[in-house]
Parts: sequence; structure tokens; C-alpha cells
Amino acid sequence: MNILQQSEFKETNKRCVDCSTTRTPLWRGGPAGPRSLCNACGIRYRKKNRALLGLNRESRSEKSKRGIEVRRSGIKKKKLLFF
Repeated sequence: MNILQQSEFKETNKRCVDCSTTRTPLWRGGPAGPRSLCNACGIRYRKKNRALLGLNRESRSEKSKRGIEVRRSGIKKKKLLFF
């Protein structure tokens, strides 16, 4: 067995600790350590933790205050939304 075959063999033995899949484009870190979750479970885990910690990027009230940017003929305008 050459080095490439050994590394492929190692990767196929790896399982996601959440859903038990063995194939993923990217292994992500999770509660069991680095590269313990498949891509989908890793994203879900990170989103859940961000929500629990209150690290959302922008709240709904901030979005409604900001309004929507409208571009017409290269000029940026801000259209305010009233709810």
C-alpha cells in the first residue's frame, strides 16, 4: 500500500460523530474535537452555538431601521421601510 492509498484508507474509516456519514467534502470541528463533524453537521453545530451565545450578525430591528438600498442609474438611494 503506497502513501496515497494509506491516506485514503484513513479518511474512509472516519465517521461523523453526529450523523455517522463517512463521505464529506470537508471535515469540521465539533464537540468531539477538530475534524469530528461532516460539513453539514459542522455548519449546523456552529449556527446553533452562535445563536445560543447571541452572536447573530444583525437583529431584525436593525435591518428594518436600515431600510433597503436601491440603485437606479448608478446612484445609491436608501428607501426607508415603515412597518
